[in-house]
Amino acid sequence: MTALSPAGRREAIARMAENELDILVIGGGVVGAGSALDAVTRGLTTAIVEERDWASGTSSRSSKLIHGGLRYLEMLDFGLVREALRERGLLLDRIAPHLVRPVPFLYPLQHRVWERGYAGAGVALYDAMAITSGTAHGLHHHRHLTRGQALREAPCLRKDALTGAIQYWDAQMDDARFTMTVVRTAASFGALAANRAKVTGFLRQGERVTGARVTDLETGEEFEVRARQVINATGVWTDDTQAMADTRGHAWEIFGIIVGATLPFVIVATVALGILRATIAGDAVIAFKDFNVAFQAIIGLFTYTIAVVIASRLYQWIGVRVKERG
Repeated sequence: MTALSPAGRREAIARMAENELDILVIGGGVVGAGSALDAVTRGLTTAIVEERDWASGTSSRSSKLIHGGLRYLEMLDFGLVREALRERGLLLDRIAPHLVRPVPFLYPLQHRVWERGYAGAGVALYDAMAITSGTAHGLHHHRHLTRGQALREAPCLRKDALTGAIQYWDAQMDDARFTMTVVRTAASFGALAANRAKVTGFLRQGERVTGARVTDLETGEEFEVRARQVINATGVWTDDTQAMADTRGHAWEIFGIIVGATLPFVIVATVALGILRATIAGDAVIAFKDFNVAFQAIIGLFTYTIAVVIASRLYQWIGVRVKERG
């Protein structure tokens, strides 16, 4: 019996319902799978449930790139680039060499001299950091191309739109298979994994969430999973999941942060300005105008925060519809 076989799934569901767990992860994307693997390898009793199939959401619709963060060199964030290169090397050489492969990138140049020197120096530094950290195995070094060589690599480019190009290499992966591999690895370490298992509600003890009610979509049976900690890793469905626990999602957190951080400052600064101007000029009309400005600023602030909330909900709605069609 393998960990993700039908028999393994049935056994996992039965064991979930028996005893209280340390960790229950909701969501079978790469974040949920990684959380489950991290927890179970630390010796915690762990379960992970997914309403549909593993990586059926965003984790199978990513850019699929495994890169070292070339653009962060321009920001001088060398630590981040070094860390990303190390992770890229681990995936290529040790963790998932069967799922990660080198992929070439073409950087078209539009200016003859300075752009080639500027971009070339950045790409050369990128390669040098990979080589010195020992993470460049299996990847070609960058190379400079003339206009003719660039057009042979990418014939669809307009001849008059470039003067040449720089080709460098990063990596690409099969994101869905990688996510399933992480889930399988977690299960091999003892995590209980079940897809087609929908969370329909949460168990509570006062204000604390102590587990979840889960429906087996294969049989229609409902069961309870009790856990000391519940991790919500449901991606664009985060707000919907948190709503079942009567907790606020990230959209309302953004609203609260913006209002809480800016509203007191706007009110205090504008009132102080109005009092100062009224004191200097001795004119109450000026003070009234400043208070009117403050009122308009407050209205503008609330309009902005409401727009943020609406945009966040619209993004979530679009994401849900796209994934349902996928």
